[in-house]
Amino acid sequence: MWLAFESIDPIGISYGNSIGRALALAQSFEHNCKYVLLIANLGEEIERGNIAGRSGIASYSESLENWFKLGRDIHQFKDRHEIGAFEIEILRKGVAARNYLAHEAAYPMLIDSKSGAEIRKELPNFIRQVSSLAEAENLIAQWSFMIQEKTNPPSEITTTFSQKVTSWVLAALDKEML
Repeated sequence: MWLAFESIDPIGISYGNSIGRALALAQSFEHNCKYVLLIANLGEEIERGNIAGRSGIASYSESLENWFKLGRDIHQFKDRHEIGAFEIEILRKGVAARNYLAHEAAYPMLIDSKSGAEIRKELPNFIRQVSSLAEAENLIAQWSFMIQEKTNPPSEITTTFSQKVTSWVLAALDKEML
């Protein structure tokens, strides 16, 4: 059956809008993970002498980009780059949240175009997943910032980002749902 998009009620529309915002956050998380892991692995391979010259860097970067798989590569942060258990757990929850948002979050809209009850039932899990993703994005964005700027990220961003981006995602929801 096809998605009955023309008859989705206002609650479903606001939920769909929130999912769209959450997917933008998920893509940012995935992009930042790729970037940070690429730079970390590239640096390690150059130090080992496995890569020399610009052509070697470009070739290695391209092969890593094609090889990247988010869930599997979170393990590289731990195994190759000695990231602590607390940070790994944040990243694992972020990967699980990204997968939920990409593959499961819209399911209540598929059950019935008048899906308010199903969406309300799913909402606590959706909020939890968005929050986990926001924490993971905050962590990986800090690493990305440190790589690019060669300094610590501003604390006024790092201490408020997770809450602010979660609020932004949830702001698309109909107020009566919260």
